[in-house]
Amino acid sequence: MSRKKRGEWWGEKEEIKSKREQDNPTGVVAVSGDIVQTKRAKDLEEARAELEKYSKELEKKVEEQTAQLARANKELEAFSKGLEEKVRERTFELSILYELSNAISYTLDYQKLMSIIMDFLYRIVDYDICASLIYDEHSAHITVKPAHLECSRFAQEVQNNLCEAVFLLTGEDIHKKEISTFVIPPGSDTEPQEMLAAPISRSKPEEERDFTRIRSFFNVPFIVGGEIFGMINVSGCKETLFPEERLRILYTVAKQASNAIERLRKVIKIEKSKMESIVESMLEGVVMLDERGEIVALNPQARKMLGFEDTQEVKAKDLYDKLRVAELGKEKEKFWSGLGSFPVVQELVLPQGEETRTLHCEAIPVKGLEDKIMGISMVLRDITREKEIEKMKNEFISSVSHEIKTPLAIIKEAINLVVDEIPGKIVEPQRDVLTTAQKNIGRLSNIIGDLLDISKIESEKLELHTRLVNISELIKNTIPDFKYMAEQKGILLDYEVPPAKVNVLCDPDKISQVLVNLVSNALKFTPQEDRGRVKVICNENKDKVIVSVQDTGIGISEENITNLFDRFTQFGRKAGPGEKGTGLGLAISKGIVELHKGRIWVKSKLNKGSEFYFSLPKSSSEKIKKNLEK
Repeated sequence: MSRKKRGEWWGEKEEIKSKREQDNPTGVVAVSGDIVQTKRAKDLEEARAELEKYSKELEKKVEEQTAQLARANKELEAFSKGLEEKVRERTFELSILYELSNAISYTLDYQKLMSIIMDFLYRIVDYDICASLIYDEHSAHITVKPAHLECSRFAQEVQNNLCEAVFLLTGEDIHKKEISTFVIPPGSDTEPQEMLAAPISRSKPEEERDFTRIRSFFNVPFIVGGEIFGMINVSGCKETLFPEERLRILYTVAKQASNAIERLRKVIKIEKSKMESIVESMLEGVVMLDERGEIVALNPQARKMLGFEDTQEVKAKDLYDKLRVAELGKEKEKFWSGLGSFPVVQELVLPQGEETRTLHCEAIPVKGLEDKIMGISMVLRDITREKEIEKMKNEFISSVSHEIKTPLAIIKEAINLVVDEIPGKIVEPQRDVLTTAQKNIGRLSNIIGDLLDISKIESEKLELHTRLVNISELIKNTIPDFKYMAEQKGILLDYEVPPAKVNVLCDPDKISQVLVNLVSNALKFTPQEDRGRVKVICNENKDKVIVSVQDTGIGISEENITNLFDRFTQFGRKAGPGEKGTGLGLAISKGIVELHKGRIWVKSKLNKGSEFYFSLPKSSSEKIKKNLEK
């Protein structure tokens, strides 16, 4: 019952009571009181029922509102968790892309670039094998990275998928191009770990899978300016490898890779332009060949030296024809197989009309990853004029030497006659003077002999009188000639040779001359006060005989070793008295050894002594027989 109703009820009650007291007698009042009490109880019951109903309705509404708020709270929590997960995943993706952008921005190598991209993709997609293909007009470069050892066998299948996908998209037949493939071993990182926020490689997949076949793969093309120039493939041995959010980031990574590759191409183009400008302006001739043997660069000086016209289109065949004429063509296969020794230095004699041109050629390999030869660079220098001057000089030296040799021999014999007192008696002071003259005439004769020998070697007129020689016996016969000189300086001189015969087809006089030069140098440059040692050692193997002359002398610095066998080269020569030379001994020794198809070299360190070696090839029994018959 409301407050207003209760007020009205109490007013009526008071009014009735007053009226009853005035008008009615006592009995009537009692009956009326009962009626009033009954009505009051009824009203109270109605008010209580109404209040209970209102209370239940209110309680029901509160419960409904509470349940609605609980549902809203659950929905809000679920939305918050989903949003948090999306933010975390997007943050991870952005961090990966940021790291990838930083990593590839400093890379100027295609294969390293692709290796980095594959490593980053592995942090996003649990792939089993990944491969990339980049191609141009002539060639295609494929990089393959198996994530696990078991997946290495899928490399060819993945390559075929890439080639087929490119053909379907562009019509380019990759199989007709020069294909080079680089495989990154499983579990290897191509970039230093300090550049990355988390480790890249995993030894095992995130979940167990069947490595029997590829069950899912996805190809994303590399596109710049609407042009497809490559593609990347990620493959897996499980069915569901590519959820939608992962595909989105795959496209983003491919776009970043495309931009990086395009930037790299522009850098390479700029650097190539710079290189071409430098090569074009060089005074030397420069020829550059790629891995296919095709000409990459041929500057104007090289064209002129090789006899090509300025406007002539020079192909690889034209170049190899020139090299074949110059007897360098036989080195071609050695270049590409990596079996040849580098650098290859040769003199090329090219016929040009009625004249010839002499070129100094130095060929150097250009190597890439795993020491694979990617090309060859050849530097040519025209030494025709130098050769003409050298020829004139040699002819002059030879002529003068011959002219001096005859009167010198007469003077020597005349002095010998006087010293032997054949014309008459001489006094002791006269004998001393004549003895000094004899010694200096002997030195002068040796100098003239050296000049004539080097002249003959350089003009290829030195004749070899070969026969079968026991090198051990030759060493034994040479060493005693130096015993006195070694004893005078307090140097121990000995030799070590095999007990059995070591037979070589050679000119014994010329090889003896090489031994004399090496042993005399060893004694000359081993100081007297050091109680030094000089030793001659002979060894043999299946194909050759190696003779070494070792000393404990002053040694040779590393920078001087390069020019040690050049003509008129002397190191460690001191002013004042003592034995002097012409600086031709080692040059003559080198020429003699090379005429025997051998090799001469040195190992030395300053103040640590020197070891001079020369090798002579062993001849087959058939060759020895033919030579002896001849």
